[in-house]
Amino acid sequence: MVISQLMMAALAVSSSVPVPLRFAGDSADPPIKVWLSSDGEFLYGDRARVYIQAAEDGYAVVLHADTRGRVRVLFPLAPDGDHYVRGGKKYEVKSSGEHEAFVVEDTTGRGVVMAAFSSSRFLVEKYAKGGHWDFRALAPDTSESDPEAALLDIVRVMQPSQRFTYDVATYIVYGTHYPDVRRYPPYPHPRPRPWPGWPWWW
Repeated sequence: MVISQLMMAALAVSSSVPVPLRFAGDSADPPIKVWLSSDGEFLYGDRARVYIQAAEDGYAVVLHADTRGRVRVLFPLAPDGDHYVRGGKKYEVKSSGEHEAFVVEDTTGRGVVMAAFSSSRFLVEKYAKGGHWDFRALAPDTSESDPEAALLDIVRVMQPSQRFTYDVATYIVYGTHYPDVRRYPPYPHPRPRPWPGWPWWW
């Protein structure tokens, strides 16, 4: 009798605490999905496109941690912006000026883009200042070495009481445009064959 009462109490406590659910990638109709252009393979200076799609009507936020761990909010563009999304509709996340979501500013490493979805509005005010995103507040804990975990911590603050789901897209930065290290081996291996327009003495 005592054991059953303890089990019921534990279930009651666990049901009152929102638990984020990660999209496993094997569902035909995931709650939220995020994906990147170029199959997540970029070079320094590339303009990365980010897309999201939710299965149902609700609210979404999209966070980005670059290869150096710097965190930015990609969607909504401003803290007071509308982050309501329609179920089944594909959205391209845009930066200011209707440009691509972000520009790759590193030459090597891995970055993370996280999209979170909830049936209720995310509380973003803690990360806002003067009508803009507060980069200092968004800075991850220096003790947190996992960028995905750091972004998840931020989403938990934005949605402290309601359950949310999320999906993650990672990307790799290979280097600069010259040479294209995705196609050619690094030196001291033979240099790539010059293309038209390269100086003859190269």
